[in-house]
Amino acid sequence: MNTTPQPILDIEDALVSDDNPARDDGTLDYERCARLLNYLVAYGWMTRNGRETPDLDALASEKWFFHEANEEVEAIIERLDAPLNKFWI
Repeated sequence: MNTTPQPILDIEDALVSDDNPARDDGTLDYERCARLLNYLVAYGWMTRNGRETPDLDALASEKWFFHEANEEVEAIIERLDAPLNKFWI
């Protein structure tokens, strides 16, 4: 993967706070959501495997629902808003 885990684990600027409020334009902030999801996936993977930091190559090789194209996945993708598709895919 050629990257360090630090960008995935450093999410302070993605957290909602008074100084960093949520988007207020009625759209999904899929970039912020993706960063937070990546953090949760990495944290869960580290916890499950008893590691201090993730092996990003091993983590990236894990299969997940949207990796396998099939009719069920396609049907779900068609129902999602465009910004949400950018988040998942």
